Amino acid sequence: MKKIISSLFVLLIAVSAFAQYGINIQKPVTGGGTTSSPQLSAVSLDGTKVYAYNFINYYYSSLDLPGYNNLTSVNYSESYVGGVDFDNEGNMYAITANGGNLWIEDFETGSITNLGTVAGIPTNYLVGLAFDNQTGKLYCMQCDWGSAGNLYSIDISTMTATLIGSLAGMPNCEGIAFNASDRMLYGFNFQSAQTQLYKINPSTAATTLVGTTTSFLNYTNGWFGDCDFNDLNGELIYSTFDDNTTVSTIWSIDVSNFTPTLEATVSNAQLVLAVNTNGKPVHVKWYYFILVFLIPVGIIIRRRFI
Repeated sequence: MKKIISSLFVLLIAVSAFAQYGINIQKPVTGGGTTSSPQLSAVSLDGTKVYAYNFINYYYSSLDLPGYNNLTSVNYSESYVGGVDFDNEGNMYAITANGGNLWIEDFETGSITNLGTVAGIPTNYLVGLAFDNQTGKLYCMQCDWGSAGNLYSIDISTMTATLIGSLAGMPNCEGIAFNASDRMLYGFNFQSAQTQLYKINPSTAATTLVGTTTSFLNYTNGWFGDCDFNDLNGELIYSTFDDNTTVSTIWSIDVSNFTPTLEATVSNAQLVLAVNTNGKPVHVKWYYFILVFLIPVGIIIRRRFI
């Protein structure tokens, strides 16, 4: 009886450990498409992919990491996408900037499904989409440049949006992302002489200025930018497009003080991006072996001989 109890105890420890640290399988990208080799500078995150809607060729595409290389077209769609993000199942949602249609992209099967038009939200100037993967809540940023931006929540089950509030100080906002670390939204506001990063309360839409930069000025150099957090390391990734050169620049941003670092340039690409961190394999550390096996075995030996 003691042996049975001890064995069950070992099994419980092992299951608990691997439930926390176990390896998830990355969904493969399938479906036909073309590939290209964009110009790159530097390397970036480890172990994930960046997915994006590319306005240049109207394809949902992927970029390999590290390096943001191998821009691969997956599915064609002429929808004017204003924001994308992944849910916790690895599905990418996209909302059209004009029209307010919500789409879901399954990269395992390569299928794109139009879920319909979201009610209760303006049908124009939808410029950001962000998931809270802990609660499953979906947020959308709406902004007609020159007027106040607005934050909405979207109930996917009813395809209905609810206005949370206006985004104070963000009349020229684009791009929104949810930070799993502090459970706040982050978004960008563009001015002629500087770019601002704001922290946004998802419950009230109250905004707090994090900082400013002149490293990228989307207000004058081009149009449309997008962002997403890599939940594995807390890094905010931002992409901005230069309409004069048709080049997207990808930045890594420290959200504590808005310090941007240039990670890559991608030619012939205007990217509305999202980082898929839900299927990233977790590297098993050597000390997990001690937790899962040696400690329970030691307990069994102690009980057997003492």
